[in-house]
Amino acid sequence: MRSTRWACAVVLGAFAVGTAGCAGAADAPAPAAERVVQAHAYAVDSSPESAIRFFDNVYVVEGTVAAVEPDRRVTETPPGGRPLEAVYTPVTLVVERSYRGDAAVGSRLTVRSMGGTADGLRFTIGEAPAKDTFAPGTRLVVFAGPRSTLGLEPAPAVTPHFVYRQVGDHFVDETYAETPDAARATITVAELRAKL
Repeated sequence: MRSTRWACAVVLGAFAVGTAGCAGAADAPAPAAERVVQAHAYAVDSSPESAIRFFDNVYVVEGTVAAVEPDRRVTETPPGGRPLEAVYTPVTLVVERSYRGDAAVGSRLTVRSMGGTADGLRFTIGEAPAKDTFAPGTRLVVFAGPRSTLGLEPAPAVTPHFVYRQVGDHFVDETYAETPDAARATITVAELRAKL
């Protein structure tokens, strides 16, 4: 079972709850028109029990990915701090069960899938779900912080703390892209729903 989770809550979550270990532009040379920002975060336990108990879960929803938009670049400057930049992919999740938060069944919730390239910035982070986790038609349980609007975002979105993907009659922990498949936590659909 994977016993790690990111505390930067990805850089965008960091805008909402505080940063921990996010890096600036990488020292490695990049193409002239592209800058690279690497974010690093420490990981926390992503087991089902820990995901359920996580202190900053404002939203816990189960739904199906309906759409994936082009990568979007955002910049946020905390009071008295330097600008933080990130790129993410907006993912539309149709809510089918709402366990926590005000996302009604049938509503659409925008989820930030961290990483990508937009407007001359390539943003990488290893402590985030793999991009293919958010493929259209995929059924997920997302544990996320508050909805917020960052930079010039057109609408509020959530940054996930933990993501579980349905595979058959189980949910599989997809919180970290770099977790070996054999180490991923799994829980039956019925058991996770009962715990939520």
